[in-house]
Amino acid sequence: MQLGTERGKRQTKGEIRVTSEEISDLLRNANTVAVVGLTDRPGTASYDVGSYIQSQGYDLIPVNPTIQSSLGHKAVPSLDAVSQNVDVVDVFTNRIPLDEIGRMAASKGVKAIWLQPGVTIGEGVNATSGVPVVQGKCIMREHRRLLAGEEI
Repeated sequence: MQLGTERGKRQTKGEIRVTSEEISDLLRNANTVAVVGLTDRPGTASYDVGSYIQSQGYDLIPVNPTIQSSLGHKAVPSLDAVSQNVDVVDVFTNRIPLDEIGRMAASKGVKAIWLQPGVTIGEGVNATSGVPVVQGKCIMREHRRLLAGEEI
C-alpha cells in the first residue's frame, strides 16, 4: 500500500495529503501501532487514544522513556528499541524531532507516521524519510469515522 500517491496530492515542503480512502486502507491493513508519547495516566489524550486503539484489536507499543508500562504493555524508550514490526507510528509529542522519528520509522519499514493534532509539523519529514505522513487528524476519530463497526 502506498499513501499519497494520487496525482495532485503533494503539498508543500514534502508533506503528502492523504485521502480518506487511503486512511481507511491503512487502518484496515495495520496490525501494530507504536504510540510515541503514550503516558500511563488515564484521562490524557495519548492514554485514551492508546486504549481505544488497543480495544479495536491493534497491537500497541508504548514508546516513552519516562514510563515503565502503559495499558498492560512494557514501554520502550525509543522507536529504535522496538523489536517487532510496526505498521503505524502515532506521535503525541513534540519533544522528539520529527526527522528523527522519520529516520527511525523508515529504518523499521513503517507504513505511515501519524501526527496527532497539536504535534508540530516538521518540514519535509516525508521527503527526508520516505514514509507517508498523516497529519492533524486524530487516529481514534478517523477510525471511528471511517471504520465504525468493522472488524480489523
